[in-house]
Amino acid sequence: MIMTMMATMTFGPHNVCCVGQIILVELAGPVFSTTGLPIDLWLWCLVFGIGELAWGQVCDTWYYQSHCKYHVFLLCKLLNYMGLS
Repeated sequence: MIMTMMATMTFGPHNVCCVGQIILVELAGPVFSTTGLPIDLWLWCLVFGIGELAWGQVCDTWYYQSHCKYHVFLLCKLLNYMGLS
């Protein structure tokens, strides 16, 4: 199980995409007309990327906590009305 988790973390689609972007930006300059970035810009990319994921998690948590209870209530009421619960 631990080996499966490590393989998923190592070769997951997000990691492959991230490594692919770095390779394209740093090594494929003549082909794609890109210029390699200094380390401080790569770090800013990581900060904004991780910050966006954290902010998205906060927004999802707030939405589901405030809206899903009402939707479950309506679904239960509908099922009760239809005689299915």
